[in-house]
Amino acid sequence: MCINAFSVAALAETAVTERALKTLNSIRTLYAEFKQYDQDGNRWSGKMWLERPGKLRFEYDPPEKDVIWSTGLFVNLYDAELDAVTQIPTGLAPAWFLLEDPVELDKDVEILAEGSAGKTYFITAAQNSLLTDAKVTIIFELGAPDQILGWTIAEDGGKTMHVNLINPVIGSPINEDIFQYQPPTPKYPNN
Repeated sequence: MCINAFSVAALAETAVTERALKTLNSIRTLYAEFKQYDQDGNRWSGKMWLERPGKLRFEYDPPEKDVIWSTGLFVNLYDAELDAVTQIPTGLAPAWFLLEDPVELDKDVEILAEGSAGKTYFITAAQNSLLTDAKVTIIFELGAPDQILGWTIAEDGGKTMHVNLINPVIGSPINEDIFQYQPPTPKYPNN
């Protein structure tokens, strides 16, 4: 897919950014398998759950044992190799656009690019923050309803992470226990 080409005909009835925000904000719950890869060719897969606002879990397939989860205020990253947990405020997490409810354009969020190609469209956004330099490109597919296909997070230093969602299920109930993950023996900061 070429996300640099802009097709006015594909989304003539509404602006791309408006449609993308409407699609994001319509998501209350989301379950999907995912494929993730970085700029060095490293690949991972797993499952993700989302319940807005603020609840999220990414669980990686073996042999990986890492888990990312949030119940509201913080996104927690359990690194199995280090047997340690790192916490990031949800507003500064790379997946802020999944956790915020609603996602709005305001002084803190800026749209850097938008476009479409065929049945897909995208927006690239950044938070106006001194604490994060990441830009996120979120990719959607036209449909009834439109679907989120995945995203790419790019940092100024050249580090990129791509996430492709596989068969996303939107709107189905999710057991609250899924967001209450407890690592085996976490070493939280300052312990």
